This record gives sequence, structure tokens and C-alpha cells, in this order.
Amino acid sequence: MGWNFVSAITNVSFELIADTIQANSNNYYNSPAYYKARRRGLNSIMKSASFNTYSNSAATKTRNWMDKLNVLHESKNEIFEKSESGSTASNLKNKFKWASPYNPQARGEYLVQSIDMNALALSIKVKKGDQVATLDDIMNEDGTLEEGWIVTGNHKGDFKNKKTFDPEYYINNIFVIKLGDVIAENHGNYDPAKMLLGKKKVEGRALMQFRTWMFEGYNQRMGYARRPNDEYFKKFYEDETITRKGRYRTGLGFISYVRKEDTESGMDMFQQTIVNTKYLMRKLIPGVNNDGYLEKHGYAEHDARNIQANIQEMLIGISLMIAMMMLEAAYPDEEDEHGVKRLALNMLINQGNRAYTDIAFYANPLELENLSKNTIPAFSVLDDAVKFSEAVYDQFGENPVYRNGKHKDWNKAAFRGAKMVPLVNGILKLHDNAADVYKAAN
Repeated sequence: MGWNFVSAITNVSFELIADTIQANSNNYYNSPAYYKARRRGLNSIMKSASFNTYSNSAATKTRNWMDKLNVLHESKNEIFEKSESGSTASNLKNKFKWASPYNPQARGEYLVQSIDMNALALSIKVKKGDQVATLDDIMNEDGTLEEGWIVTGNHKGDFKNKKTFDPEYYINNIFVIKLGDVIAENHGNYDPAKMLLGKKKVEGRALMQFRTWMFEGYNQRMGYARRPNDEYFKKFYEDETITRKGRYRTGLGFISYVRKEDTESGMDMFQQTIVNTKYLMRKLIPGVNNDGYLEKHGYAEHDARNIQANIQEMLIGISLMIAMMMLEAAYPDEEDEHGVKRLALNMLINQGNRAYTDIAFYANPLELENLSKNTIPAFSVLDDAVKFSEAVYDQFGENPVYRNGKHKDWNKAAFRGAKMVPLVNGILKLHDNAADVYKAAN
């Protein structure tokens, strides 16, 4: 699993979907800032694709600020690397770091979290005299800040309390907190400093292993319930207070069911749906400014954000379904069972199905089984152990080897035992993939 490139690509795909939905909710950063940050992420992809041999100023700037703010919580690695700095072992380790276990996953996490960091920085306004810029503009490539500026506004354009902040103070005391929150919301809370309560027990760790994002995703949709004082959860920052409400508590897709008394105009569910449909139509027209459209029709700010995010989620889901239908329409004939085109389409369709399931299962529990054959990842270890024990039993029977297939004449017990070793399992997967491609080419 540590060298599973398909898994890394799948994770990045879904996390980019989560980022897009977050940008449309406008809770922490807006869509223009997010899309600009995502384009900047291409520089990090080029650096990774060239195995760190190519890097431009944008990629270097992102790397330095990710390290300075310890976004990935890798301080323990920095200490280890410094202690061996200059040694032959250290140099070799750094040179071949790209081949280490889980490095594809780590690079994927770096990409999506750096996009969050840059999007947040691009959303913060700073000022020096009559000059107005973004926090990103005054963040230098070497990890320092330009002097003489003050932070004057958040992603909404200004602070309601008109407070201003020193950029250094803002980054170290407000920005990092917001960034940690948005990363946890988008990708799951993996920060050991604020561990989920369920992970403090063995049972919770088994249940949440590799599925931490799922619980946070559920919280964003169904959490943040109404408080006893008839208010929703509030996140307090020094520069602003953000009211949170589970998105599906506001509505689903373009349909919303906010209480009449919670809208300024007293809209019922039917009237809300009409307004939401108009917003959806406007959203599909390029160049139309929809800022504040839902609030102008009587929605509270937190409900407006939820509707914007729900509609974006719906559009992504529809787009995935259409893309999969087009791919299935291009599927080759049955006689081309092992063709390269068929293998490529299989991979794309599987990726699309996985991304769609990641979105749909929150609203439809029946999709949960499609998310994973084993809802609890710990069960996969038990499954491997059972298959190994069956192979050992066959070792002393009449069928100790496979009689057909890619592993014909292979010893069953040796093969199943090797599958339980992470690095060897990765090599066996590469062998199987290569065998499929070779068969297709011949």
C-alpha cells in the first residue's frame, strides 16, 4: 500500500473536490483565490514529477512557507534530518526519498494542503498607505514578510470590527489556526495536537484508520446542530466569528428547508427552492456576479454558504456521472478483453465511481458499501491472514500451487505470505500490472 500510486491519485482527486466545495461555501476563502492557488499547485506537481530536479520561485516559496508554518506537522523529521546533515547516509536518503513508502501519498497531501495555504493567503487583504494587496503578495520566497504593511481585511473584504493586525502576528496567531481548521474540514483531522476523541482508544483507531476524513465530512454535513439557546456553533477568531451549521441541515442540492422564521423574508420551502434555482441558473452563466445573491433574498449568511456549497457538490456529482457515461460509451468490444484501451478506461471509470461514491454516501448510506469492501480497514489484515492460512492448509494437500492464471505454478503459501509484506506486496502488484499490459500488447 505504501507505493500505491492509484490510491495517491484517488486521494488527491477527492481532496480537490472537497477544496472546491469549500471555496464555494466562502467560509475561509473564495473561489477566485482558490482557483489561483490551484493553478499555482501545478508548480509543485512539476517539481515532484522531475524528482525535485526542477523548481521555480513559486514552488520554492510554497515549500518554504509550508515548512515555516509546519503545515504538515513534520517537525520530528526536520530534527532527524538536521542531526544527520551532510552525512553520506543522509544525502542518499534525501536523494531517494521519492522511493520511500507512502511518499506518493505524502506528496499528494502536500499538494492539496499547500493549495489551502495559498488560497487562504490570497484571500487576506493588507495595506500600506494607499496601496492594497493580499497577504500572499507580501510573503517572500525565503519565508519572510515585507515590512510596513498591516492586515486590514479577510476574504470578505474587510473586518467587521475594523481591527488591523501586524502581518507577523496575524500569520503566527490567526492564520495558522484558520489554516489548521480548513485542512481538518477538507481532508480530515490528522493533527496529533487536537486528536479526535474516538482515536484515543484502540477500537476508535481501528474504526478510523485511513477514514478520518469520513467522520469530518459527516460533521460538515450533519454536525453543528442547533444549540439550546437556538443558535448554531460559532468559530471564534480574532478577526471574525464564523457561524457554522451542517450543510444538510440547510438543504440538499438546490433544495433547502430552512425554517421560515430563520429567513428575513419568511420564505417557505417552495419559495426557497425557486430562489435556489435562480441562483443555480445564474451560476451556470459565465461572468455573472453572484456575490451576496442569496443573502439579498433573505437567507442568513451561514445558510447562504451552505446552499452555495450544496449546489456545487451537486454539480460535481452530475459532472462525474456524465463523464462516466461517456467513458462507458467508449468501452471496447468484449473480444478486446485485455486491450490497453480497455485497461485505461477501466481505471478512469473506477476513479470516477470512487469520487462519486465519496460524495454520494453521505446522503445515501447504501453507497457506503461501495466506498470500501471493508468499511473497517483493520478487517483487511484479518482477510489476508485467512487467505494465508488457507494457502498453508493447501501446502499439505493436493493443490500447493496455482494451476492457472497469472500466478500459474506459483506456490500458494509463499505467494500469500509475500502479499502480507508491504514492500513485497507492492512489487507483486507491479508484476501483475506489467503482466496485464504485456498480455494486452501481444
